[in-house]
Amino acid sequence: MDKHIRIIFAIDTPNPAVALIGHDQAAYGYNEPMPTHILTLDTELNHLAEAEVRRVVEENPTGSLRGFARRPTTVEHNFGSTIVYDTTVVIDYHRDLT
Repeated sequence: MDKHIRIIFAIDTPNPAVALIGHDQAAYGYNEPMPTHILTLDTELNHLAEAEVRRVVEENPTGSLRGFARRPTTVEHNFGSTIVYDTTVVIDYHRDLT
């Protein structure tokens, strides 16, 4: 059986957590941005993969509040006869201290 990889989701190094400060100047939680790369061989599949990540983030809020942001560009990596499209999305986790 031939197996072809068509989509790769790669979690990048997380950005530093930012403390969420309340009116009493005490931290009540953290915002942790998590960059995730979507690598595909065609742009249509790239858009479908991005929509799937968005769906998972929006439909599964268990454990933390999540936000979703897309970086404005898709980078093309040229590997000779193969072009890989790389789109970065950022998933923001909002965690409380408990």
